[in-house]
Amino acid sequence: MVTVKESTTLGAAQTVGARLQLIELTKVYGEVIAADRVTLDIAPGEFITLLGPSGS
Repeated sequence: MVTVKESTTLGAAQTVGARLQLIELTKVYGEVIAADRVTLDIAPGEFITLLGPSGS
C-alpha cells in the first residue's frame, strides 16, 4: 500500500510550501522486493533520487 500526503503549512502570514511524504512504500517486481517499507519525508526545495543497480 502506498500512502502519499501533501500538505501546506501557514505561519506568520506566509506560505511555507508543500512537502511529499511516503509512508511504508513497498515495490515488488514479481517475487523480487525492490523497496521494503520505505518511509521518506521530502521538504520543499529538496531534490531526491533513488538509483538501482542499473543506474536508472
